[in-house]
Amino acid sequence: MSEKNKRLINFTIFVAAFGYFVDIFDLSLFGILRVESLKSLGYDDPSKIEEFLISLGFIGDILRGMRFTDFMSIGALILNLQMIGMLVGGLVWGILGDKIGRKFILFASIFIFSLGNFLNAFVQDGVSYAILRFFVGVGLAGEIGAAVTLISEVVDKEKRGFANALMASFGLLGAVAASLISHIFDWRTMYIIG
Repeated sequence: MSEKNKRLINFTIFVAAFGYFVDIFDLSLFGILRVESLKSLGYDDPSKIEEFLISLGFIGDILRGMRFTDFMSIGALILNLQMIGMLVGGLVWGILGDKIGRKFILFASIFIFSLGNFLNAFVQDGVSYAILRFFVGVGLAGEIGAAVTLISEVVDKEKRGFANALMASFGLLGAVAASLISHIFDWRTMYIIG
């Protein structure tokens, strides 16, 4: 293998690992910041929760019937929307990755979830928060699928497991970093950092 190919493979692993670090950092943010952010938006007040449910129309009626009427339920709803976004994103990005290439998908998905997180810093209500978390989820799903597949395509069979383990390990440090940094900055700043 030429030196140029080794550098390309190492660069691919680095980009995938760094992307996964940012992915897991951002994925962890809502779980870490949920209570602080929802309180800041006023969702510890039952009347604000009712206002949120009313703004959702018939979906709010369904949620009310399912007893999504307290502070923690609203947080769970937003988190579930992020996960639904990941499901949708996994399907969409996977299909697009096969058609237009993994490198583009890797960078496009990182851009989408990073933009969504940045915009989360400026939300003023639960509806916009939930919509943005959905789109963050869509973006988050693209990075991991593209990264794992890209590594599998460029790394020799004998080293593929190690390369993916390295990427995953580096990625999980993103959750640790998010947790540690959250003790220094407020929730809005954390979304800007993410």
